Parts: sequence; C-alpha cells; structure tokens
Amino acid sequence: LLYTACIIFASPLKSAPIKRPYKIKDLIFTKDKKWRRTLIAYLFLSGKDSITMFLIALLVFKTTGSEFTMGKFVFITAIVAITTSHILGRLSKPATRSGFILTGGILYVIPTLILIFHKMDLAALVIYGVLTAAADNFLKIPFSAHAADLMGLEANAERKMEYIVARDIPIAMGRIVTLGIFLLLIQHLDEGGIKAILIIISLFPFALYRAVRSG
Repeated sequence: LLYTACIIFASPLKSAPIKRPYKIKDLIFTKDKKWRRTLIAYLFLSGKDSITMFLIALLVFKTTGSEFTMGKFVFITAIVAITTSHILGRLSKPATRSGFILTGGILYVIPTLILIFHKMDLAALVIYGVLTAAADNFLKIPFSAHAADLMGLEANAERKMEYIVARDIPIAMGRIVTLGIFLLLIQHLDEGGIKAILIIISLFPFALYRAVRSG
C-alpha cells in the first residue's frame, strides 16, 4: 500500500527535459577529487549498512531465539533514529558537518568495542543498536547534504540526474561486494571472527569524514 501511494503521488511530478547526450562515465572515473572522495565514501557507507543491519538482526535472533524480541529491538532503534534525525536536521550546517560525521564514526566504534570485550548478550546488542542508530544519522544527514551540495553546484546543475546515477553505482557495489564477502566468510567464522568483522566495519565511517573534511 505504501509503495502504491508513492507511485500515485510521484506520477504527476515532471522533470526538466535533458537537451544533450546522457553520459556518466566521466562522473564515475572522475578527475574531480571532491566528487571522487564522495563516491569512495558512498562505497564504504553502503558496505557498512549492508552488513550491520543484516548481522545485528541475526545476532539478536540468535541470542534470544525470539522474533518478538527482535521486533522490539527494531522498534527501539527506529525511535532513536527518528529522534536523532529530527534533531540533526535542525542543527546540521556546512560548518558542523565534519564534526557530526566524526561524532558518528566514534559512536560506531564505542558500541563495537563493547561487543568485543563484553559478553555478546541482549544488553550489549541493545546498546550497540541504540548507539549505531544514532550514529547513522550523524553520518548520513551531513554527508548527504555534502553530496547534494556538490551535485547542486552551478557548473553541475544540468547534470543532477547523471550525478545521482553515478552516485548509486558505488552504493550498489558496496552492498554487493561486502555482503557477498560476508556471506562467504560467515560459514567459517566463530564468534571471534564475527567480532573482527564488526571492528573492521566500524572503521568504514571515517571514509566519510575524510571526504567531507577534505572537501
């Protein structure tokens, strides 16, 4: 029903016609350092998302054996995400973006360390879920604004659609590659191996910090 409603409301929207050849190759293999760093950051961001969302849900279910508990876990993290997104949407400005993203990166590392050095029980997973739900918005809201600014520059204005398509390619690649590697490894990993993956993934957000800080 929600998807149908989206289609109905989106159908009347009209886009400005493109009056020149459509191409994205130069936006993928770009010489623009700011845009290249942004694409690489999207690669790491999507890689993180594809594993953390899948893995934590799996760990919660494995730890509790209850789908209802997993549902409550998702509900709690969703409330945290909605609250932080509302607050950060009001506070985020170009001058604060790098600081917010650095905060988000730190918020990812802290709960990961808790999981590594603490027994992997429901309490540790809830702490991880709550902090990472908040961290997601510290990362995504300012970084999305940064990317939108690059795509909205006067020199790029006529190519917004091509920029969006070019951006989606590293997003898809990040999801496919990292999740594919994870699915191959998970069959042979014990709890220590899973924790190692989590600590590696927790460092991915710092690619966003570098992209915004350098930009």
